[in-house]
Amino acid sequence: ISRTLGISRKTVRHYLARFEGSGMSLEQLQALSDGELALLIFDHDQSVVVSDARYQQLSDLLPEMAKDLNNPKVTRQLLWEEYREHYPEGYGYTQFCHYLNQYTHRQQIRAMFEHHPAEVMQVDFAGSELHYVDAQTGQRIGCQVLVCVLPYSGMTFCIAMHSQKQQDFVDGLVRALEFFGGVPQSILTDNLKSSVSKASRYEPSFTGLMEQLALHYGFTLTATRVGKPRDKATVEGAVSIVYRRIYARLRQQEFNSLEQLNQAIEELLGSYNERRYQGREFSRKSLFDQ
Repeated sequence: ISRTLGISRKTVRHYLARFEGSGMSLEQLQALSDGELALLIFDHDQSVVVSDARYQQLSDLLPEMAKDLNNPKVTRQLLWEEYREHYPEGYGYTQFCHYLNQYTHRQQIRAMFEHHPAEVMQVDFAGSELHYVDAQTGQRIGCQVLVCVLPYSGMTFCIAMHSQKQQDFVDGLVRALEFFGGVPQSILTDNLKSSVSKASRYEPSFTGLMEQLALHYGFTLTATRVGKPRDKATVEGAVSIVYRRIYARLRQQEFNSLEQLNQAIEELLGSYNERRYQGREFSRKSLFDQ
């Protein structure tokens, strides 16, 4: 089950224990809706809600309140105050927030992506810059850092470059393909100006140079939805790890050229990809090779 669904054995054991503890038969469990199963699994340890008049009143209001929270000007404090104006005997602020958070959490459904080898390369720029000092002028020059990752193995590539402009971006992608020694079926970026000329939820348009690059190497270009970083969650996580494994180790070193900086990144990147996953017998590099 763990291997098929891509979840940990501990989680599988947790679910099985909840099912067995419910006293229900397999047929009864299969007849439950997703919402009823979620209550059975996740709310087992929470205090039982007494279905009194106050709870019923609040339950009827929760859907509209959850919508109102999408407005950045609306706060939980404001919603509670309005609620108490209409229901003076209603819940206090703490209990009100508990039920509201419980409701909004159940509405936030997430899907787990199932990745396959060589299917996609996810691409993103790190939000923070690295630097080198020009040996002739002494000027401190900031560099953008491109991060590319293969989600199935987690194999990661990163490189510092002068800018996010199209020429630098394309050069970085070519360096990544050379690093991996092959071409994925598709490359997924966010809506960078250097890649996407017109953003769209379904059919984004890409720049002419990116289209030529895709045609030359034989991959498909894809882009995330606007404002949806979870579409490329693997590379978002990889950027955070690059901060800890590479940025942090370079913080007290000084470089006099972009080449020196990238050489240091390359050495640390090799150690990172060779590092075993926690609790596993393999690394990103060994899984990639396999």
